[in-house]
Amino acid sequence: MASYATNLPPEIYAFDLSKCLVGAFIVRSSACTINDIFDRKMDAGVGWWLYYLNSKASMYTLSERTKNRPLASGRVSVFAATVYLVI
Repeated sequence: MASYATNLPPEIYAFDLSKCLVGAFIVRSSACTINDIFDRKMDAGVGWWLYYLNSKASMYTLSERTKNRPLASGRVSVFAATVYLVI
């Protein structure tokens, strides 16, 4: 329907739509990688933010939930994540 509204043949519209979907996937993946790189110490449960939280329950929940992420646990190095980001 959208290809007819834009006067594009369905093949060209489908190709352009697939390019947009692949681009969105790449942008989302790189944004998640950047976020994981910057938050690796906080996700591991070390740093200044431990003193900022008042409740031990929220401190435990946050640390337990995020400490097994690849960068926070050390399974993936920052260098490897950066190489993935650049590629």
